[in-house]
Amino acid sequence: MAEFETATAQLSSSVAAWTTTTPILWNSVQMAWRVCCRSKPYARAQKWCDKRRVNAADTYTCFLRMHDLKWEPPRYKVARKLPFIPTEKEIDQLIAGCSRKFTPLLQLLKETGVRIGETSLLEWTDVNLENGTIRVIPEKGSNPRMLKISNKLRAMLTELQRTSTTEKVFPRSVRN
Repeated sequence: MAEFETATAQLSSSVAAWTTTTPILWNSVQMAWRVCCRSKPYARAQKWCDKRRVNAADTYTCFLRMHDLKWEPPRYKVARKLPFIPTEKEIDQLIAGCSRKFTPLLQLLKETGVRIGETSLLEWTDVNLENGTIRVIPEKGSNPRMLKISNKLRAMLTELQRTSTTEKVFPRSVRN
């Protein structure tokens, strides 16, 4: 706690005018410092996870850098979690619950793994319904590729092509 009081005194002397005009921000900076340093009363009361403490320490470091002050921030080991990956059954339920307008788009995303931006570039000339293939125009520096599609998606795209009036498979109005 003495370390905090010393740092607070240094900051107070260098930014006295600033703290009087923005006391709410100053209180937030003080609280962030206490939490990221695991000051016991604040750490227990706030129950922040280590990732949030890392963010608070980074914010406090930036604040000190603005005022030409330095400190040694604590180091936290942030646990990395696996992302949620739905099962194929859950994805199929999602697709089945969508309108006919979005079903072919979602089925294409599921089967091929293309990016949504790549679907926006997809034209009917890139779709070969006879062979069941789609030519994907790359996005973000990836390579062009030919992908096989299922009979289910082929039927959806055939129906979509009958009602389509544009050269794009998924015009902007479908994606919004």
